[in-house]
Amino acid sequence: MAMRSRRRAAAAGYTLIEMIMVVLIIGLMLTLVFTRLDLATPRYALRAAARDVSRLINLAKSQAITLGRIHYVQYDLKEGAYRILAPYEKAADPEAAARDLAAVPELGWEETMHRSLPRDVRFKDVAFGTGVPSDSGLVTIQISPFGTTTGHVVHLTNEKEDFSVDVNPLTGVAALTDSYVQPPAVLTDPDDDTR
Repeated sequence: MAMRSRRRAAAAGYTLIEMIMVVLIIGLMLTLVFTRLDLATPRYALRAAARDVSRLINLAKSQAITLGRIHYVQYDLKEGAYRILAPYEKAADPEAAARDLAAVPELGWEETMHRSLPRDVRFKDVAFGTGVPSDSGLVTIQISPFGTTTGHVVHLTNEKEDFSVDVNPLTGVAALTDSYVQPPAVLTDPDDDTR
């Protein structure tokens, strides 16, 4: 009698090999689904890249305000990278510092945050109110200790659609738009004859 109940219990359960096979099949199915989802969502990659650029600008603004020093955001349009450049005091000559106590320390610039655009997303250009966008090379934007910045619009593309990160020069706040946005024209005095 005890022998029969053991056989029924063994027959009613799953073997370890069967359980492993089920887990492997589910894993393969999920891998295929998520791989296909990545190919089907280039728009989401573009939006995520725009949000990430916006976050980096906000972080640079926060650092500039907190430290009370100018910071820079630098876009490498060719490489699809962007970074924060923060100031640091270069090591001074101790003898020269002792002679001139009022000397202002010399600043250097170090990269504190480096990000790259996702695959299939690239910088289209960075536009300013002057009307001439920069579409290659390095573009460096200054952020003051007060949080103000050079007003500009970063245009991202995935070849099918565009996304814009419009940075307000007074507040340093970035607005995201799912189209190509022209930067506002630089205000000029119509009575100014010096142009």
